[in-house]
Amino acid sequence: MQVDDRKTHWDSIYQHKDTSAVSWFQETPAPSLALLSQTGLAKNSRIIDVGGGDSRFVDHVLALGYQDITVLDIAASAIARARQRLGNQADQITWITSDILDFDPTTTYDFWHDRATFHFLTEEMHIQRYLNIVEAHVRPGGFLVLGTFSTDGPNKCSGLPVRQYNEETINARFASQFMPLSSSRIMHQTPSGAGQEFLYSCFQKRLPPAGQVIRSSVITCPQCGFQKEEIMPVDACQYFYTCANCEAMLRPKAGDCCVFCSYGSVKCPPVQQQGFCC
Repeated sequence: MQVDDRKTHWDSIYQHKDTSAVSWFQETPAPSLALLSQTGLAKNSRIIDVGGGDSRFVDHVLALGYQDITVLDIAASAIARARQRLGNQADQITWITSDILDFDPTTTYDFWHDRATFHFLTEEMHIQRYLNIVEAHVRPGGFLVLGTFSTDGPNKCSGLPVRQYNEETINARFASQFMPLSSSRIMHQTPSGAGQEFLYSCFQKRLPPAGQVIRSSVITCPQCGFQKEEIMPVDACQYFYTCANCEAMLRPKAGDCCVFCSYGSVKCPPVQQQGFCC
């Protein structure tokens, strides 16, 4: 299925069905929220919900006090519903309408959540593209949580084929960059009362070996959006940065050690190596 066809397919579903009637609906996404809690991430951590659409995950993450949340979905109609539901709170979220395979973020994420997208990728080239995006845009020490249909789950969803996974096959897919932390099979009850078995998997991005850190980071100015690649210091925190375009003086967000951790595409070397800094 081509990108335009996928967009049409999912937009049509959200235009003609109430969200609470679709098979994947969860009023409270308890398994995902439990895994988020177990990471112990700070409230200013960067969180992305891939395929989030009109999911209630974002509502709960907001209520928990997280401040840097992105929702990505291929269906503009799903995002429109979510924005309407959240009202003024929607302005606290970064909304992205995109096919995941076209996603090219300028930042890295501390927590990548996907209960909706990965298992719809059935072609090897598409799976590899997804892996490349995740490996590039989850920070070292960051977390990846996937909810996929298990080998005892359905082989189709919303009329589309899916790829089923078990613990071994999902771990093997992400083994080069991610360390498996946990996996569990959970029976999801659809609004119609049917059961669908999901496999929830939590991974942590491996830290680079000592001495092998990424020193290049693209800083995005929050004032004007200007981007510039900079070389980060190896053993120090850069607290101030002046935008070369608008001359705004940037300082780290609360809880971050430096401007690269707040506005850079890659976190600073100490965080890369240790998962934390000063």
